[in-house]
Amino acid sequence: VAEAAGPATVLTYTVMYGRPGPERAVVLAELPDGRRGLAVSTAPELMAAMAADDWLGRAVSLDGRGGFSA
Repeated sequence: VAEAAGPATVLTYTVMYGRPGPERAVVLAELPDGRRGLAVSTAPELMAAMAADDWLGRAVSLDGRGGFSA
């Protein structure tokens, strides 16, 4: 779902790196109704947390504009 919004569960994710370090975190998340949405974040603290811990099955919030927050 391109404009998914609301609570969702992380199905898979990655943190993408460039020369200076982490550049963006990407999640594929499942909404409560079973639809899936792809979302991106460039928040430094979120990228660091996702690189340090396992985020599979974690709750996130999709913003409806292609972004997400924890």
